[in-house]
Amino acid sequence: MSSGTRRGVFFCAVVGRESEFERTCLRFIGADGEWRPDLDTSAVKREVGACLRMIECSAETAAWYPALLRERV
Repeated sequence: MSSGTRRGVFFCAVVGRESEFERTCLRFIGADGEWRPDLDTSAVKREVGACLRMIECSAETAAWYPALLRERV
């Protein structure tokens, strides 16, 4: 989606599915104008609330995937 002022990629992964250790991990990794990731690991957003606020949208928000983003991810 195209929303907000920060450019980056949001990742969601379920680890340990169907076990007592199952966890959902969220990450937001910032990117520059050419969709290169910010390699400073301290800049990666890991907190659930922070990640969800960054990707908040409505059902009407259109999906948006620029070609360069697909290559970088």
